Amino acid sequence: MYPLAKFAGHADHKFNYWLSALQTATSVLPVYGFYLLALPRLFAAKQYAGLGLGGLGLAALFAGLDCYLSHAFLTDCPCSLQLCVLNTTPEKASLLLFFSAVFAFKQHHWKQKELEHTEKERLGAELGYLKAQVNPHYLFNTLNTIYSCSLDNPVKVPGLLLKLSHNLRYVLYDSERDRVDLAQEIQHLDDYISLQQLRLEGRVRVDFSVEGVVAGQTITPLLLVAFVENTFKHCAEYLDRESEITVRIAVAGPKLHFWCENDCTEPEAVETSPCPPAEGGLGLKNVCKRLELAYGPRQRLMTAKVMGKFQAELIIDPL
Repeated sequence: MYPLAKFAGHADHKFNYWLSALQTATSVLPVYGFYLLALPRLFAAKQYAGLGLGGLGLAALFAGLDCYLSHAFLTDCPCSLQLCVLNTTPEKASLLLFFSAVFAFKQHHWKQKELEHTEKERLGAELGYLKAQVNPHYLFNTLNTIYSCSLDNPVKVPGLLLKLSHNLRYVLYDSERDRVDLAQEIQHLDDYISLQQLRLEGRVRVDFSVEGVVAGQTITPLLLVAFVENTFKHCAEYLDRESEITVRIAVAGPKLHFWCENDCTEPEAVETSPCPPAEGGLGLKNVCKRLELAYGPRQRLMTAKVMGKFQAELIIDPL
């Protein structure tokens, strides 16, 4: 657009003002009209060729109008109307291209936000489903424990029921949160171990230890107990001798190192596998999926059978 000079036959400054406003409108209106009306429809329909051709045509149309106004009312236009259109069209097209790029970036950003929100909702629903599986699974195993004990030694049942009430309070209420204090999870683990020791008195020896400062750390609930459940399940198979279980938890800042070991029925096996173990039951498969969803690459779980021992090692960094 060329600067306004004196108008031939027009000394009225008000006329000059309105002509300047009209020329400005020929630059602004096509940009905003294209941005607000054409771009959303063409992007939604994925008509990118039409978007380019339409933008070029619109730029040429308003460049022609701008040049016509300049030649009609200005006395010092340095070029012909055709050359003016050719020179002005790229200027207006570049403006349309810039706003198209801005619109495309915003669309991409909104789409990414929407995808992230949808993925977050999906993961939340899947986590909720997996967590819902834990409660009946845990209750089923614990009730089997009490039933077995009622047949072998009914005197122990009241103590078992008291432990069960503590455990169920944690499972049914506290574990409904996405995160719980690590101290609560460890206390639940200790209660579960005590309950199992009451049932298997004289048949299993447990070495349970916790190292480091657990205060202030949180964890997804009911992750660790699945591994301990698995150790007791396998140790219960040994009716002729005492079996051993080792459970160690080490906390170093936000890093958790969990390790457990129990006797297994293949004394000479040497095998290492990532999560989930092929022979794992519902509990281990469930916890593997929950780990992946809740911690992603921040967690590493390995299981191994080494010289008659089944080992599981879990590292979460950071919690």
